Amino acid sequence: MADITDIQDLQYVQPTTATNPVLKLLQAVNATDTTIRLNFEPKDEDGASITKDFFIGVKRADGYIETMKVTNVSGTTLTVVRGIALGGLDFDTTVTANGVAHTAGEQITFNLPAGLFQMVTDSLLGNIGSTYKLNARPTYSGTDAVHSDRVFADATARDAAITSPTNGDRCYNTATGTFQKYQSGAWADDASGTTVNATTTVAGKVELATTAETQAGTDTGGSGASLIALPSDIATNVQDAKYTFAADAEASDTYAITLVPAPSAYATGQSFYFSANTANTGAATLNVNALGAKTIKKFHDQDLEDNDIESGSIVHVIYDGTNLQLQTPVATNMTSAEADTLTGGGTTDANGLHRHLRTFGSGLKSVAATSDTLNITHNLGTTPNWIKIEVKALSLTSSTPWISDSTGEFDGTTYGTIYGGNGYDGAGDPPTTIGFSSTKILFVIFNDGTSTTRQIDATATITSTQIQLSFANSSASSRNVYYKWEAGV
Repeated sequence: MADITDIQDLQYVQPTTATNPVLKLLQAVNATDTTIRLNFEPKDEDGASITKDFFIGVKRADGYIETMKVTNVSGTTLTVVRGIALGGLDFDTTVTANGVAHTAGEQITFNLPAGLFQMVTDSLLGNIGSTYKLNARPTYSGTDAVHSDRVFADATARDAAITSPTNGDRCYNTATGTFQKYQSGAWADDASGTTVNATTTVAGKVELATTAETQAGTDTGGSGASLIALPSDIATNVQDAKYTFAADAEASDTYAITLVPAPSAYATGQSFYFSANTANTGAATLNVNALGAKTIKKFHDQDLEDNDIESGSIVHVIYDGTNLQLQTPVATNMTSAEADTLTGGGTTDANGLHRHLRTFGSGLKSVAATSDTLNITHNLGTTPNWIKIEVKALSLTSSTPWISDSTGEFDGTTYGTIYGGNGYDGAGDPPTTIGFSSTKILFVIFNDGTSTTRQIDATATITSTQIQLSFANSSASSRNVYYKWEAGV
């Protein structure tokens, strides 16, 4: 409780205003700071340094004046007691709610607490010893214009004290940490008086995130307030896949990546991208931020085959709750060139599986005695994988009629031919011959009017442009052979 000696301990304060006609707070302070800086150095009436305690007021933009007790002056820096009680005579008691944040540039006033003023007045009237209850926060009456600094523990206390609010009325709600204003028939937080950081349930101040903070997923800024990202940063980070792409850090197909910010767990539908350091060998896995290796599957549920993922390729996978399903086309798919080659039969695999291209023709060849050749242009544009030759030979002379045929195939290495012939040898015996050959593409049997059997046979050579038949004729004269050929890839 204060007494008259408190008055004696207080000094008159004469601010130095020659160069600073407006007395201001030089730096912002929060609600609990005990050191403040002014734009002037307080002096006593003689211009000397102040050695006793005195009081100042700091006036906010909303009109609220916080009274502070100054206990030390060091140039323009003051040590103060915050939250001085605004009523009564106990000037050493503080009320936390009375201390509020202030911004740089707020006006400084020099004043006495209301209780001390009352005590001075009563001392002059001989009333020292009375109990003083003067309240610097007047009781709200509904029309009193001075009530913006009223403090309530919560909304219940506010509504009990202010039973008939009108638009424009203001107060401070300790429970929410906000100044509140009555407008449009309801109490609402007044943004101009906000001093607390915003939360998911409390309106308050926030801080703009830097690009680096946005990319790192940082929640709290340097001021302690929650961060909000600029739309331009969000768009850039999404376009750059900052949250879902990373380079593989392994030297095998147990791929591993580290994302920033780190996901806390795998979740169905998560999408990840990574650049592979190595090609896979069979089944492969991916470990994201050490959450555990997950198997990569292609075509929903199939293990990878060798080289489905190429070294240096960008790989896209989606987590299905169990595995990571590969979205990138596998590198072992056929390219357009490979598909063309397969259609054309230009590879070993195609040779064994497909015969898509085929040409054929027919003709008559008079095979000279002893030996002869026949060149057939196949027009495939490539060396055939196989050829087929069918021949028929016929003689209708009255003395030695005969007929013979042959069908053979050749794949460039192996022959497979069957043949047969029958006729009359002029001696009363009708010879008949049938057989097969693994060394000739065609085989024709006949006689020349004697009991001696004759034959025409041929081997084949195939190139990218033609089929060449090399004949051998055991007869002393030429013989006509009708033929049909096929070639394919």
